[in-house]
Amino acid sequence: MFLYRMEPTYPDFKFQLAAVEGDQSAILSAITFGAFAQGITLNAFSVRQARHAYGLMNLIEGTPNALPTVLLNDIANSPSGFRRCYDVCMQQKIPVAPVSFAILNKVDKTDAARLAVDALLPPTMKTLWLLYLDDFGLGAK
Repeated sequence: MFLYRMEPTYPDFKFQLAAVEGDQSAILSAITFGAFAQGITLNAFSVRQARHAYGLMNLIEGTPNALPTVLLNDIANSPSGFRRCYDVCMQQKIPVAPVSFAILNKVDKTDAARLAVDALLPPTMKTLWLLYLDDFGLGAK
């Protein structure tokens, strides 16, 4: 589903993925492995919530390249994922794509003004997603 949603924006799949470590690591891995099974190689890296007090103390786990970075999160408009990735990419001069991707958008489907953007990202960035809370009977009534 991720590849299907991204194809109109990046038909050649020339982008890389980034997500905050922890909860998003499984999603990041699943998407990259799923793409690989379809013959598409996607670079991916994770962003740490904070530097570890040991080891190399890197903010990034993996090796970013020069392709635009699609920020990945499980929930759109959640408090930290997208913004943390965006801030670290900007700080490290890693190119950020004009789109981000979330599995779930918790904004009401009828709120057209908020559907295409994440409140914590620059308003010029479009957010794509797979599901709404409404799809589970949990949206605004």
